[in-house]
Amino acid sequence: SHLGSRDTPRHITHRVLLSTMMTSHPSPNTPSFSHNMIRILQLLSLLSSSFLMTKIQAFDPAAEPEILTTNTYFDQTYNRTVFVKFFSPQCAQCVQLAPVWEALAKQIGKKRHGLIAAVDCSSEAGRELCVKWKIGHMPALLWGDPLNLEPYIGGPTFEELHKFARKNLKMFCSGNPYRRQKCTVEQNATIAEYEKLYEDGSLDKMIEEKEKILDDIGEKYTKEVEKLNDLANDFLKVKIKESGDRDGLILMKSEVGRRHLKSVIESYTKDENGVYVKKESFEDSTNDPGTKDEV
Repeated sequence: SHLGSRDTPRHITHRVLLSTMMTSHPSPNTPSFSHNMIRILQLLSLLSSSFLMTKIQAFDPAAEPEILTTNTYFDQTYNRTVFVKFFSPQCAQCVQLAPVWEALAKQIGKKRHGLIAAVDCSSEAGRELCVKWKIGHMPALLWGDPLNLEPYIGGPTFEELHKFARKNLKMFCSGNPYRRQKCTVEQNATIAEYEKLYEDGSLDKMIEEKEKILDDIGEKYTKEVEKLNDLANDFLKVKIKESGDRDGLILMKSEVGRRHLKSVIESYTKDENGVYVKKESFEDSTNDPGTKDEV
């Protein structure tokens, strides 16, 4: 039969396994039970092996981050979603990140639509790219559509970078012609409207207005965070002050407890046998011998 785009060994084996389990479910008492169970277990083994192979195939021990240059940037990134490290060999943090980035390139391997790359901002070949993307500090990690990179917001560990790359290094809707097939009808209609706005020169203004709104929101957020920090500091001061009062209360209670214990101790005395008895009982016993209140 005709094989579809999803007819990989794993999908084919999965379908055969389901078919076998649905049509071959004899009673344990029938002679064919063992034969069918062996067949099912063999298919399970094949399914597991093919599944593991699809996971392992992405790993490429020979893969290295692709070095992007100004002259070859568009050819290298065509039809790709990129994850780019902008670096300098003289940057200490860049040197620390280097083995992590190399490991990421090997783990992601040669994905069809994903690319782990790097740009050397100290080189003549990569300097213009760093200027284009306004790289102010290094290492800087950007990702996305090669014509519209966005800052990576996440942790620097291999686990965090790998999780992000696996999730995001795929084709998605964009204004670039080779990404239009990923857009919905509504998204393509919106892109067409933006193209008209660009032609009459109003799109740049709209972008500036949107960016200003986002900057204002970010500034407001920063101010609110500062207010919260100030409030937290005020609470901390009150807590310290109250802790001091509480310490005083503890001292007061300790003094009361000390006095009480002292009075209890002083209320007892030893009799002629060395046994502690209450003073009142001891004084009474010297006049009228009887049962002593011992402790």
